[in-house]
Amino acid sequence: MASPSIRKTLSPLVAVALLTVPAEAQVSYTGSSGYVQVTLTGSALTAVSATLQNKSDHTSNVTINADWVPTVPQVPPTPDIPAQQTATATGAAWTADQWAGYFFYVCDSTGGEEAFLILSNTADTVTISSRFNLLDADRSIPAVTSASIRAAQTIGGLLGSGPGTPFTVADKIYLWNGTGWTTYFYVPAGPALGWHKIGSVAVVDDDAVFPGEGLFVLLAQASDIVLTFFGDVPSKAQVTTMPGPGLQFVSMRYPVDTTVGQLGFHNLPDWKRGGAGDLLYLWNGAGWTTYFYLDAIGPLLAGWRKIGSVAIVDSDPVGADTAVFTSRKGISSLAASANFHALPYPTP
Repeated sequence: MASPSIRKTLSPLVAVALLTVPAEAQVSYTGSSGYVQVTLTGSALTAVSATLQNKSDHTSNVTINADWVPTVPQVPPTPDIPAQQTATATGAAWTADQWAGYFFYVCDSTGGEEAFLILSNTADTVTISSRFNLLDADRSIPAVTSASIRAAQTIGGLLGSGPGTPFTVADKIYLWNGTGWTTYFYVPAGPALGWHKIGSVAVVDDDAVFPGEGLFVLLAQASDIVLTFFGDVPSKAQVTTMPGPGLQFVSMRYPVDTTVGQLGFHNLPDWKRGGAGDLLYLWNGAGWTTYFYLDAIGPLLAGWRKIGSVAIVDSDPVGADTAVFTSRKGISSLAASANFHALPYPTP
């Protein structure tokens, strides 16, 4: 497959007023492995998504255990409320907690996979952070399914940390947390060397960046920075949990271009139709283009529209390795909000 040139330009929808500029990224892969190279523009903001995966350190069938434990009731659903569940790989001989901080990719019955953070593990059982019960009837994850363990993408792993890291204290990283931006900055020397969050002295190089998340890099320095991400091209359809109500900054999940229609958001069971319903916001270089989905009405065919128009725009392009905002109006449970991102290329 030819290596596409990706133009990425995005701006936050709410909460933080930031400026955006275009950025060029290059993608190349052969078989299952490849790289994404992104140029961060000096004195400007660049949108970045980590669509490649780290190599699999373990793959096997596992049993999802019926022991999901929420810390507090999750009605209405609140994405940042922690809960946990376990899964067992019979016959494994792991070292205690060797997978803590890794991603646990779980396959569902449709062939898609979703990543969950591993909190701890015993010789054959992992405990994962899961905001919903994986065995919920609204989710298509079998009790016995395939799973893989991969090192998590992290702030320090993606952006670098240690001697030679090109970021300064004045540069800022913004990661969407569901309601606003978490801001990171880099300390390049001394006992505090590493990435920090605003308002904290702790080094947070190991903060995980989930596959479905995008982030922004705001360079105060005038010089460009080129980042190169290496990893495996996703070989299974990717799943993103998108509950409502609320805003979500959703990664495109793959290092290739897609379209508004291929995002598949309208297939979510509780996606509200019409211009007053759930909305998709795509940055067009100067502002936000707002999309809504409309079912067939009289002579009008079903499809995506832009606010103020009846023309179907399912084929409007969405750049690879970028992200879009979605606004969901009604209540949609976490378990019932799995968005299936179909593979846009043949399996590597």
